[in-house]
Amino acid sequence: MSNLEDEEAPDNKSVEDENVEFKKKITLLENTIANAGLRKSTSVEDESKFLRYENVALREKRAREENANLGAANSRPNHRNPHNDRSPSLDRQRSRSPTSSNSCSNCSKLLSELNEVKNELDNTKDSLLAVKAQAKELGTEKKKVTIETTPKDTDRYDRLTEATDNDSDREGTSTSNLTTTSTGRLSAKEKDPPYFHNEQNKDTISFNVWYRRIQNKLKLNANYFFNDEAKKMYIENRTTEKAARDLEPYLGNGPHCIKTSQQLLDYLKNEYHDHNRKEKAILEFNELVFKMNQDF
Repeated sequence: MSNLEDEEAPDNKSVEDENVEFKKKITLLENTIANAGLRKSTSVEDESKFLRYENVALREKRAREENANLGAANSRPNHRNPHNDRSPSLDRQRSRSPTSSNSCSNCSKLLSELNEVKNELDNTKDSLLAVKAQAKELGTEKKKVTIETTPKDTDRYDRLTEATDNDSDREGTSTSNLTTTSTGRLSAKEKDPPYFHNEQNKDTISFNVWYRRIQNKLKLNANYFFNDEAKKMYIENRTTEKAARDLEPYLGNGPHCIKTSQQLLDYLKNEYHDHNRKEKAILEFNELVFKMNQDF
């Protein structure tokens, strides 16, 4: 009996070593499949490859065990236990089959989950592409609308501006004529007042009328005069002959010379406004009558 146990001990040891080696191969295969599934897109073909590899390993293992059992049976024909007629390889296969099925089910579950994640990513990409396409389409429509409406708005604005200018021209005193219009055009040019001679037989209008016309010209056509010096030159150019000769001493760069257009207007007003004011004052004084019943 002890001899039989001694003979069976090496065989059992070799089977255990083979079981350990087989479990290591299965573990390594599961890790390889898991890592490959995380790095690459998985499919049903990966699972079938794993199953084929496992079946091949099982068949090779079963063949080695059967060969070992046949060798043992041939060397010990009289010591075989009829009650233990089952093949050890079948027992080992049955004991190991639940583990193999569990490994297959875990791999199948993992592959299924990876396929679901891949499908979700694909759906997300499709949604993103659809949103980008819609945004691009909206941008194109916006650009088209802007290009189509801008000329219309410009034409409408020009028509309104032209209508406003026409109304202002008919009125003659519109505020829009005082400054440059929004389209860059100058205001309507007012008629220049006549030259002032300071001679009764040559002046067609009185100084008071001429003075008011000069003021209106400077006000209504202010956008024609770029600075105050231009206004001063215009006033000077509207005087001639005696009036120009009387004004000449006050023009120049001296300390007492006229510097601004307003100073020039004030000078002309003081000099020529109502030339007969002194005589009129004397006549009015002489017409005064002091009566006895009046107080002084």
